[in-house]
Amino acid sequence: MMKWHSELFFQLPCKTKLGIYRSQANLTQFPFQDHFGALQLAVCVNQETLRIGVIKAEGLVPVDMSGTLEPYCRILVHVGSELIHKKKTCIAEAINRSPVWEEYFTLDLPPKTLLCDLSITIEIRDHLRSSRSTSYLLMGRVTLSNSCPGHGQTQWEHVCSKRGSTVTEWQPVTA
Repeated sequence: MMKWHSELFFQLPCKTKLGIYRSQANLTQFPFQDHFGALQLAVCVNQETLRIGVIKAEGLVPVDMSGTLEPYCRILVHVGSELIHKKKTCIAEAINRSPVWEEYFTLDLPPKTLLCDLSITIEIRDHLRSSRSTSYLLMGRVTLSNSCPGHGQTQWEHVCSKRGSTVTEWQPVTA
C-alpha cells in the first residue's frame, strides 16, 4: 500500500483542485438519500497505472445490531472478468457514521489494457470482532466502470476523458 503525501496529491491542475473543493461541500446537498451513504473517491488513470484514492464516506448505515461501525474498504480491480488487483484500507474510526480513510493506491495495469474493459469495485465492510474469529459484514459497494449505469459510469467517463488528471467525486453506496 502506498500513501500519497497530501502536499504532492494536492499539487494538481486547477480543474482537479476545483473538484476537490466542490467535494468538500455539505453532502446533504447531494441527492443520495435513497442509498446506504456516499463514498468520496479520487481516480486517475494513464497508460500504465491506475491511482485510486479512498477519501471518506458520509451517512453510512450500520448493519449489525450494536449500531457501531468499524468500516474499511476492499478495492477490486478487474480487466474483463479477470481480477488483477485486490487491496484493503485500514479500519477507520466512524464518528457520526462518517469515516475518513484518505488512503491512496497506485496500481500497475497490464500492457495494452483498454479502459472500456477496466472496472473498479469498492466494497465497504464493517469489521466485526468476536472471541472466536474476525469477520465482516458487507455494508454496500460502489462500482466504477463503463458498463455500470448511473453515477459510477459518469465518474468513469470523466476519468477516461481526462486521462492523467485526478477526478474526485462522491458516489452513492448501494447494496
